[in-house]
Amino acid sequence: MFEIQHRKLSDMEDQGEIELGRGEVISTIDLRASPGEYPVYSSSAVGTGKFGQYGKYMFDESLITWSVDGGGRPFLRKKHKFSVTNVSGFLRIKKPDIWNYEYLHAALVKAHQRIQFDYQMKAHPSVIRELYKLRWVPIYEQQTIAQVLDTLDTQIQKTEALIAKLEKIKEGLLHDLLTRGIDQSGQLRPTPEQAPELYKESALGLIPKEWEVDRLTARAALPKGQVSPLLSPYKKMVLVAPDHIETGTARLISKETAEEQNAISGKYLFAAGDVLYSKIRPYLRKAILADFGGLCSADMYPLRPSDETCPRFLLSVVLGHHFSRFAESVSMRSGFPKINRAELAEFSTAWPPLNEQRQISSCLASAESKTAAELEALCKLEDLKKGLMDDLLSGQVRVTPLLKDAV
Repeated sequence: MFEIQHRKLSDMEDQGEIELGRGEVISTIDLRASPGEYPVYSSSAVGTGKFGQYGKYMFDESLITWSVDGGGRPFLRKKHKFSVTNVSGFLRIKKPDIWNYEYLHAALVKAHQRIQFDYQMKAHPSVIRELYKLRWVPIYEQQTIAQVLDTLDTQIQKTEALIAKLEKIKEGLLHDLLTRGIDQSGQLRPTPEQAPELYKESALGLIPKEWEVDRLTARAALPKGQVSPLLSPYKKMVLVAPDHIETGTARLISKETAEEQNAISGKYLFAAGDVLYSKIRPYLRKAILADFGGLCSADMYPLRPSDETCPRFLLSVVLGHHFSRFAESVSMRSGFPKINRAELAEFSTAWPPLNEQRQISSCLASAESKTAAELEALCKLEDLKKGLMDDLLSGQVRVTPLLKDAV
C-alpha cells in the first residue's frame, strides 16, 4: 500500500515534473499575413477554442492548455502542430514516468470545477499553480484510469456525431415536408420539377394544390392579456422562460411563493397543446410544444392552435426556415432582436389540410424520437463519465481490481 498524495502544481513544477507557460500574442492581422493550415487556439469556454489557422506553429507535441481569460477551462491537445495565444496557458509534462496527460487533464477538469474564474479573477499560471491541488497515484494506475475515461470519451464523441447527423437529416426533412408535404400514398410529394401538375402558383411561389396560404394569426390565437396573482386560481404553477426552452426544464412554484416574488404578474397562461416560442431572437427557432399547463415569461408567446391546425404542425412552422427568415428580417428592420404582435400578424405561410398536417407531424415525430433516444444515451454516458471521474480521481474507487483482473 502507498499513501495517497495531493500535489500542488507549484510543487510539481518545482520538482521539474511539469512546465507551465503562456501562449504568444497572435492577432487576426498575423493570421492574414502568414496564412496556413496550423490551428491557433485561444481563450474559450465552449467548443475547441480554435481561433484560426496560421502558417507557423509553436508546438508539435501533446500539451494541456486552458483559457486564462474567463473560464479557465482545460483542453487536452493531443500531438499535432498548433499554437496558443497569450490568453491561453499551457502545461507540459516533463516526467512522463510520473504523470500521464489524460489522467492529468481529467484531474485538472475536476479541480477547475471547484473554482469560479471570471474576467476579474483570471486563470494565470501564477494563480492556478497555487490553487490547483491534484491527487497523485502511480503511473500504471493513471494509465488505467485514462484508458477507462478515453473509452467513454470515444463513445460520447460517436454519440454526439450521430446526434449531429440526425439533426441535419431532421432539418432537411422539415424543409421538405413544409414545402412539399405528403401525398395520398403517404410518401413525400415529388418536387415541382418532377411533377409540376401537383403544384399551383401562390403569393409564396409554388405550393401543393391542396394547400392554402394563410396568416399564422388566423391559424393560432395569441394570448389575450397578461395575468396577475389575484387572477391565478392555481395552488402550484409551472413557470417556463426562454432559457427553459434551451435547457428543457421548467420551474414549479407555489402560488404563495409566486405572489411573494411577483413571479406570476406580467406572465401569460398557457395550456397543454399550446406552442411556446421566444419573442427574443425568434429567428433562432426556440420553441416547444407544451404537454402541461402553466405560466410563461412575458418574453414568450403561447400560440393556441385553431381547430383546423395540428399543434405539432404549428410547432414545425415556427421552427421552420420560412418563419426564421421572416423573424430575422423583422428584427433587422426594427433594430431589435424581438418580434411583437403586429409584426407576427404579418407572417403568412402555406397550410396543408388538417389530415396532411397530422401525417407530416407524425413523420417529424418519428425523426425526433430517434434524436431523443440518442440524446438520452448521451446524457447517460456523460453522467457515467462524471460519476467515474468523481470516484476514480478522488480515490473512492480504485482501479487496482481492474489491474488484477487483467493479469
